[in-house]
Amino acid sequence: MNTETLTVTWARRLGQVRADLLWISDRWPDLYQSRIPGTARPRPVGHAATDARRRRDELVRTERAERGDSVLGGSKAPMDLDVLDVLTELLTTADELAERIAETAGVDVLAPPTTAYDYPALGLYLAHVGEHLAAAAEIDHEALDDAQHTVRRMRARLEGALGEIVDGHRLSVMCAWCRGVTSEAPAGGERTLVVRLVANALVIVCTSDVCSPPPADCGTWVYGRPAWPEHEWGWLNGRLEAVSKDGRMAS
Repeated sequence: MNTETLTVTWARRLGQVRADLLWISDRWPDLYQSRIPGTARPRPVGHAATDARRRRDELVRTERAERGDSVLGGSKAPMDLDVLDVLTELLTTADELAERIAETAGVDVLAPPTTAYDYPALGLYLAHVGEHLAAAAEIDHEALDDAQHTVRRMRARLEGALGEIVDGHRLSVMCAWCRGVTSEAPAGGERTLVVRLVANALVIVCTSDVCSPPPADCGTWVYGRPAWPEHEWGWLNGRLEAVSKDGRMAS
């Protein structure tokens, strides 16, 4: 392989790593924000190396000791723990990769995360890697191999977590307005809330043919069915939880 071919291959790999870094930067907030009502997430299996797991566990212990169990991640709610587990793993991995790249490139190493929940720092570490990766790779070619492998693993981890939110997923809770009543099931109790991908955006749609929320509760309709876009899921979750607890329509 000649020098020109090597240069093109190197540039292509560098560009792919940077593209993956940008994708992770854009998408990790989606995981933090995404809480589909009634969806139970299986606890992810960790892929961090032994040192990374030890560092992550130390951060978690320190944070819980300082702030107690009332913060995100200290709750016993399965979804919060799952989100915490994935994001903390990404934070730890990004911190360690940024440190390795900075040391190889001979630039300042960023300060470690202040707590296990210092998620804004994740974007800083990813940006630091992207900024200094080329310089590090020129000094040590293995730095690019390291970054490519690590970033691919991070992206796969995040994709796996986000992949739980899929088109056609049926929620395990009843609609707060129709209570699962359809023309074919007049007694109600049907699971009519379904996640749909519409115009590249996720929405939760009630598939009941008799569901008719008031305009104040629903401003989006998809093929004649009431729907709630992603930015309304937090509000929707509150309505559904209120109904599931007391069996009545939330006021």
